[in-house]
Amino acid sequence: MDFITSYFGSMGAKDYIAQFIGFIAMALMIWSFQKKTRREILMMQLVSEIFWVVHYGMIGAYTGMALNILGVVRCYVYAERENKKWADKPYVPFIFFFGSIVMSVASWEGPRSLLPMAAVCITSFVLWFEKAHIVRLLSYPGCTCWLIFNFISGSWAGVITEIFNLSSITVGIVRHDLGFYKKALKKGD
Repeated sequence: MDFITSYFGSMGAKDYIAQFIGFIAMALMIWSFQKKTRREILMMQLVSEIFWVVHYGMIGAYTGMALNILGVVRCYVYAERENKKWADKPYVPFIFFFGSIVMSVASWEGPRSLLPMAAVCITSFVLWFEKAHIVRLLSYPGCTCWLIFNFISGSWAGVITEIFNLSSITVGIVRHDLGFYKKALKKGD
């Protein structure tokens, strides 16, 4: 209990504002997994990523900030796959995969930078899938990497976000996808 008291007792106005911005980002990210279509998930995550950029910049977690800048661009490009030919090229996920490595090296903060890098490398391919149920299911590993990074970085909004994301993904699977999986199993019989 002393840790919590001393941590929050040492926070200034900037720290509280940073966490508040993180909680706005959190609300948008959590809600994204309740969206029915892949495009809706991505557009809600794009807005959330903008708030995460500000949050991570304010708390000094620069790898998180850099990778969320890349995430804004990635969400936009991926959401445009159905509308724009340039966004539907098979090499696009590889651009974001390698971009996440470059951004992580450029903003290197030590071994903790490997966690968000791994998350973004994973989601560069996960978010490429066109089926919302696959996006939800394969989002677990990336959320886990961000959870650990947020804990290490002191992003309490980020820690809570990833706990809620993991829960929200599970609820989204139950609400939207279990019927899909039951139908797939019946076809296999």
